[in-house]
Amino acid sequence: MNRNLTVDEFEEFIKQPNTHILDVREPFEYAESHIKDAKLVPTSNFWAHFEPLGLKKDDRIALYCRTGNRSFYILNNLLEQGYSNVVHLERGIVDWYGQGKEVVR
Repeated sequence: MNRNLTVDEFEEFIKQPNTHILDVREPFEYAESHIKDAKLVPTSNFWAHFEPLGLKKDDRIALYCRTGNRSFYILNNLLEQGYSNVVHLERGIVDWYGQGKEVVR
């Protein structure tokens, strides 16, 4: 399974039913703009925000951040914890904007 998705691949992944979109940036970044239906789960306090979501190990999880570094870090953490259906937006929301994709402001 490819876990490092391009903008188009990520867009297709998040269109699927029961996909959890997690924005792992900080609150001020999320407030500026975010992908529709994304939940804020900041990297700086990830597990405290993630655990209450009650996601199962095989749930569809799509991660993104600004440029892909934080989401890649969280992706690997989730894989180490046994989550199996996790992907991230390889170049982050910067690439998403660059390709003219919709965001919530």
